[in-house]
Amino acid sequence: KINYLFEMSTTKKWAIIIFTAALLARLLVFGALFEHSGEKGLILGDIRYLTLGQNLASGNGYTYEGLDAYRPPGYPAYLFIFDYLKLPLWMVSLVQIIIASLIPLGIFMFAVRRTSLPQWAVLTAGFMAAFEPIQVFYSVVILPDVLFGASFLISIFLLVLWMEKKSFRWAMYAGLSMGLTNYFRPTDIYFGVLGGAMLVVYFWWRKTLSKKVF
Repeated sequence: KINYLFEMSTTKKWAIIIFTAALLARLLVFGALFEHSGEKGLILGDIRYLTLGQNLASGNGYTYEGLDAYRPPGYPAYLFIFDYLKLPLWMVSLVQIIIASLIPLGIFMFAVRRTSLPQWAVLTAGFMAAFEPIQVFYSVVILPDVLFGASFLISIFLLVLWMEKKSFRWAMYAGLSMGLTNYFRPTDIYFGVLGGAMLVVYFWWRKTLSKKVF
């Protein structure tokens, strides 16, 4: 159900505004980097991901000066698609920008539908996510942060659905999403343990902790 503070038409209006604001902020950074340095401006420091994707596309395997064990394969697989299809590097960034612009929209809609926060707090959350400088910049450059962030937030959303609906299929979906997240950045190795501990504490606090839940 839509938060009573928002009418349906008002929610749609603010959703469009937040998505558009996030998209424009990222496109401005994209334009500035591209104008200054061309496609090279989109590559920030760690070129290993790009090289791995290119080597996959050229048939050399998952190699970077030999077989690689230092980067998870999810983002190189994403880059492989563009290199294999002979698409320009700026399209990699453009797809990331679109995905990243959906994250503030998702945060806004989540707050509207599943919290009782006041209108100003919901809008603040959406616009802070749209304009937060690090999020904006790392949405544009060739790094796995966007795909990691989107996958991780989907995992959290699926966990919330599990807590609401009490159906373990949502926990399974959350686990699959968290597993996918590890293919972009392996930090979910630790988030899984931390999140599991927090859920145990939550169910214990709500006095609904059972052997099955545990």
